[in-house]
Amino acid sequence: MVHKLHLTDEEYKQLALACYLGNWIANAQAIPGEEPYPGLEKVLQKVYKQAQENHIEGMKIVYEYGEYSCREHDGLDNSIAYPIIEDYDEQSMFENLAHYLSRRDAHNELEHSKKNLNELDELNLETKKYNEYIEEFSKHGLGRLVAKTEGR
Repeated sequence: MVHKLHLTDEEYKQLALACYLGNWIANAQAIPGEEPYPGLEKVLQKVYKQAQENHIEGMKIVYEYGEYSCREHDGLDNSIAYPIIEDYDEQSMFENLAHYLSRRDAHNELEHSKKNLNELDELNLETKKYNEYIEEFSKHGLGRLVAKTEGR
């Protein structure tokens, strides 16, 4: 079954932005040459092709190297999409770092402790440390983070 949408040019640009961001997030951690969600790229290509065929104002669609890409867009270039991606990267970076550090610290503390803790106690310790890191990063960013190497 084929579905039709009736969108204004502005709504179509927002659809293109949503497709672009969804495709970017889905493929952000992909191994080069692999496409974990090939259906997303196919949909993005359809959205771009339709924009080119309908001459959507504010979008410059280019077809080269066997695919469509958007060279100018009132949202897909630096104006909207990249700040969204940068915000995502920054937020997830702090959360991921806090998660890895809290897991490491909880493991080290339990390894050197004589206590026999159950999984729930271990999880509570890791969560406590995670919250401490999130609070630290929220207040100071990475400004007070010190990287040490073993034995120093």
